[in-house]
Amino acid sequence: MKEIKDEQDLLNNLQKVKQDLYKIGKVRLMQDEDIYDAIQETILIAYKNVNEQKSIRNFKSWIIRVLINECNHIYKKHKKQIEVIEKELADKREKVNSLNTIEEVESKISFDMFLRKMKYKDRMIISLYYSSHFTIKEISSILCINENTIKTRLVRIKKEIQKQIEEGNI
Repeated sequence: MKEIKDEQDLLNNLQKVKQDLYKIGKVRLMQDEDIYDAIQETILIAYKNVNEQKSIRNFKSWIIRVLINECNHIYKKHKKQIEVIEKELADKREKVNSLNTIEEVESKISFDMFLRKMKYKDRMIISLYYSSHFTIKEISSILCINENTIKTRLVRIKKEIQKQIEEGNI
């Protein structure tokens, strides 16, 4: 097993997970400025703790857990959901121009609205599983939730998505 020996090793490991960090930050925080602040704080914490976090095998889970904590801190500090919703709607208007049909626009908006109605932990599980391609075991470690609970939630979420599709809501 390799060890993180110095700041360069840390930098190399951070480089490998930078896209995952952004995607996970985007689940909790919708404004890029907040996401980058959370990532920056996460990197500072990683540098401060480089000597304590030796195992590369656990590094990714550890750094994502730190990021989630930083995102939660920023989210609680701001808690201005009205501004977030307005920003989200403005982004959707911009994206409408790039979509081909009205049906695609309606489907995309419907699915995004469906996701926003989900509990935060469920959105996080879906994002980690599908967007970042983490295993159930890794998600369990990151979110500190039992693996069977993760499996159960994934099944429940998939069924709800299927139900919404069959009812024509998505």
